[in-house]
Amino acid sequence: KRGSPVALPYLEETDHLINTAINEIRSLSHSMISPSLNDSELVEALEHLISVTSKGCPLAICLKAEGFDENVIPDKLKLTIYRIVQEQFTNILKYAGASHVIVQLEQEKEKIILSIEDDGRGFDTTKKSTGVGLLNIKTRASLFNGELEIISSPGNGCELRIQFN
Repeated sequence: KRGSPVALPYLEETDHLINTAINEIRSLSHSMISPSLNDSELVEALEHLISVTSKGCPLAICLKAEGFDENVIPDKLKLTIYRIVQEQFTNILKYAGASHVIVQLEQEKEKIILSIEDDGRGFDTTKKSTGVGLLNIKTRASLFNGELEIISSPGNGCELRIQFN
């Protein structure tokens, strides 16, 4: 009945659910916008991604990119690295229960190495994954001759390591 005190709790709950859905859609929309990664902007874009990700959760994320020269990297590879980090953050938030993450970018002559390590619950890498997250990462890496290595076991966190040749 309209205006009755009984209907009020349902309206408040409905309003809360609608606002939650709006906020989730807004967040998803923002995460899908590709940053324009030109010249020297990969590290800056990763710092922004880390800042946004850290705000919504109790996750301490550290980026190590000292001596990393992104001027020699094609823009499409920069975007691929960004998307891989974004995808792995999603995996960590959904499944790992981690409290610390280290993202590291290194260069060794012609090779670029991306490492994302967490202290979460880890998983058995021999078991078939039902999700698409790791498959997306593997596919993105392979587009740039990237070799993916996943080092993890139950209770021991996870390190995702990609070497781009």
